[in-house]
Amino acid sequence: PATVKGKKVPPYSGPTIDTFITDFGRTDLLNFMKKFWVSQGSSDASFWAHEFSKHGTCFSTFDTKCYSDYKEHEDVINFFDTVSRAYLKYPTYTWLENAQIVPSNTVTYTLSAIENALREGSGATPYLGCKGSTLTEVWYYSHAKGQVQDLDLVPVEATDKSKCPESGIRYPERKQGSERS
Repeated sequence: PATVKGKKVPPYSGPTIDTFITDFGRTDLLNFMKKFWVSQGSSDASFWAHEFSKHGTCFSTFDTKCYSDYKEHEDVINFFDTVSRAYLKYPTYTWLENAQIVPSNTVTYTLSAIENALREGSGATPYLGCKGSTLTEVWYYSHAKGQVQDLDLVPVEATDKSKCPESGIRYPERKQGSERS
């Protein structure tokens, strides 16, 4: 379970996130999320609720008290809009491809090659997470100038050491259903 300032964040159990997005007329955002933010073990709606409960509650600029004319669930829409735009701002797949690091079920890569490619693209070394020798996640660290929603971000080096081996890192081809067209 997620915690904020030592307090457990309860799992979200209200209406589904897509309801709020639709109510705000943001079908563009919902379509983007349905294509790129696909759950691999639960419904998309429960995954999105988990993501907001865990991450959307960490930024003070998403706190409803920070809005001058708050509309119910506007913070939820802003969170998913911001994260979706950040995904586009950090084109990880493109940066890796530019360094000839492409998904493969036979070729493996070194930690330094992956870190160098992503540092070149983003301006700082991100955290790389692996399960065994398989690359599973990339975390970019930054400081926000003003509200995080503005995405005026200054890259900073990862504060956590990557959890991947020095060599033999697998970057497998995507499985059917991991991204929808």
